Amino acid sequence: MFHSFYMLNYMKVVFTGFAYGGLSELSEDEYTSCTMGSTIAGEIGIFGYRPSVLMDMLAGKRAEVGTKVGAYMRSFSGDCSPSDLETGLQLVYQLFTTKVEPREEEVKIVMQMAEEAIYAQERDPYTAFANRSREINYGNSYFFKPIRISDLKKVNPIRACEYFNSCFKDPSAFTVVVVGNIDPDISIPLILEYLGGIPKVQDTVQPLSREDLKGLPFKFPETIIREVVRSPMVEAQCFVQLGFPVVLKSTMMTEDIHYVGFLSKLLETKIMQVLRFKYGQVYSVNVGVFLGGNKPSRSGDVRGDISVNFSCDPDMSSRLV
Repeated sequence: MFHSFYMLNYMKVVFTGFAYGGLSELSEDEYTSCTMGSTIAGEIGIFGYRPSVLMDMLAGKRAEVGTKVGAYMRSFSGDCSPSDLETGLQLVYQLFTTKVEPREEEVKIVMQMAEEAIYAQERDPYTAFANRSREINYGNSYFFKPIRISDLKKVNPIRACEYFNSCFKDPSAFTVVVVGNIDPDISIPLILEYLGGIPKVQDTVQPLSREDLKGLPFKFPETIIREVVRSPMVEAQCFVQLGFPVVLKSTMMTEDIHYVGFLSKLLETKIMQVLRFKYGQVYSVNVGVFLGGNKPSRSGDVRGDISVNFSCDPDMSSRLV
């Protein structure tokens, strides 16, 4: 059974359900197939009907539900009008009771769309630059690699759908939060009927806790790396990224996460003052913080990086760096 909470708002009803366990639990051999699971399942229909058919069925109603499978967590989320709460909860029920099975027509469409997207990305100089930056920053880890055409040919649609089904199979692993304009006298019976009525899984396993999760396989460079990525372009342009690894110790992690956020904004302001207002060479600077590679933990250190990004004249890049 779900763990449930609800609060009050006045505009609509918003709900989400989340459970630990995601893509980090996969081996490298099955990673690509399973990452395609959400895409393939979405084309077939994760609620028991083709998306076009479901759209017709929901005509006139304001209710939608989506899913996400991340590195360490899988979740569903949705919103609806107060009068369509039953429809929203029915969609969640369908999500957990539908067994998505690959069909040749839908799989072919998904693969064609994926191929076209990859070809488009390979022609884009900025995508090539971003992909190479990730390879350097995260030790060429398969989790951060872009999917290539050769990878698509290895995708097993059956395994992809099996993985998606397994992500949204056991409701007892999920915590559900409902927020919005809800009347308990009306909503609680609906929650009990549609969420509480999801059949119990016979071969259930103990839900993962945050400490049970498998960390992503990545590491930052141990030495300074300088690399120029060249790509054919109509006009000469340059995009720069400077990456700095960060380690936040567990004893001060909560405070340091906030400090790193403040620091990134301070850096952004100060670098902008120099590169734009002193040298007049850039329009904008972005300083970003990535701390999402580590598994959620109350005791472990947090690894991440701060990156400084800006566009400039290629002839000025070295001086600005």
